[in-house]
Amino acid sequence: MSFDPEEAGERDGSREERGEEEAWRRVAALQLALAATHYPVVIGGSFRTENGWETGTSDDELSLGKQEIVRGAYRWEARALDSFSWWSCPEMDAVSDFYLTVQTRQVNGPADGECGVIFRANGDDAYGFSLRGDGQCTAYRDYGDEHKTLLEWRPTLACAGQVNRLTVVGSNSRFVLLVNDQYVGEFADDALPEGKVGLTIGLSHEDDTATFEFSHFELRAP
Repeated sequence: MSFDPEEAGERDGSREERGEEEAWRRVAALQLALAATHYPVVIGGSFRTENGWETGTSDDELSLGKQEIVRGAYRWEARALDSFSWWSCPEMDAVSDFYLTVQTRQVNGPADGECGVIFRANGDDAYGFSLRGDGQCTAYRDYGDEHKTLLEWRPTLACAGQVNRLTVVGSNSRFVLLVNDQYVGEFADDALPEGKVGLTIGLSHEDDTATFEFSHFELRAP
């Protein structure tokens, strides 16, 4: 087996360049997120029924659920009859550029239970950013009949069973994603130029049950 020091040096240099590019990408993303925190507040503070959040019981062929507002938090209980995901949006006008953040906690349920946020939702179309009970996160797009993964499942610094903060910043076709104020990734997509924001949960297996809580929901937009 031969060793070519020149070739090895080129590989090391290439890795170093990629590392620098990733570092600059993170810096630019965090600068974008920081700037977006200065947008005016559209929805903020505790959850309230007057904001149009859905409450009560629900059932369909995929799931049974109950949503309620308890001491300013949005509590969502669910039992899966099959694999499913739900979302809920408050009463609001569509936004394009935005800063969205919420605190989430999976109170109980399986490690692959999901909760998160949706954004630029329009009818049955939306982008989503979800966190699993095991601390993995993903981003995706539901558009027409297509479900497209935009950010593959990846680990985060989320703490299982504890409160974790999800943040999304949307600027034109660029979306920056944070968990507990740490950059976890970003994607570019222009299929949905504007829409509502909201919350989402999901379970993967029949008879799975889980309870999720959301608090400190804040939407800002220019």
